Amino acid sequence: MVFKLNFILMAIIAVAIWLLCRYRARSRQSSTRYREWLLYVLFIYLLGVSYFTLKPFHFIIPIPGLYPRQFSVDFYLFAELRRMTDIKLQLYYSVANIAMTVPFGLLIPMLYPFARKIYITGLLGLSFSLIIELAQVLFTTTRTATVDDLFFNTVGAIMGYCCFYLGNRSIRNHLSNKK
Repeated sequence: MVFKLNFILMAIIAVAIWLLCRYRARSRQSSTRYREWLLYVLFIYLLGVSYFTLKPFHFIIPIPGLYPRQFSVDFYLFAELRRMTDIKLQLYYSVANIAMTVPFGLLIPMLYPFARKIYITGLLGLSFSLIIELAQVLFTTTRTATVDDLFFNTVGAIMGYCCFYLGNRSIRNHLSNKK
């Protein structure tokens, strides 16, 4: 049984839940406007990633015996790239997967001090990508999970962390020179 979901409806429900959770969280703890703004940016980013990685939103709930299906997973690194014959398509695929997780690698250490180490942000980026790939392979009918995506998404998260690190270091140097 295939379910077709409307992304707009899913997004409206997600936004309503998000606003309720943020309202409850803000009433229990104090938070700066800057942090709240970053949380909203992260939420919008996650909605966008959901849209691009799960569309066309044809889902199946895998129930053994009732709805058997083939899971499509590519475990060979760069096999997807080798199947592409056009170098422009290979470049687009690689750069798009990297660019997709750069904001993740930038925002997570800005919001969560424990993630201000490159290996932690890299592991979080890998975990984030793994969640996306598992959602694609387990629930969508048109998507394939690939280790290429895991690799490129993790590289993107690390690149985002590098942007955070360089920006943070630049700001600290600027502030220390003003003293």
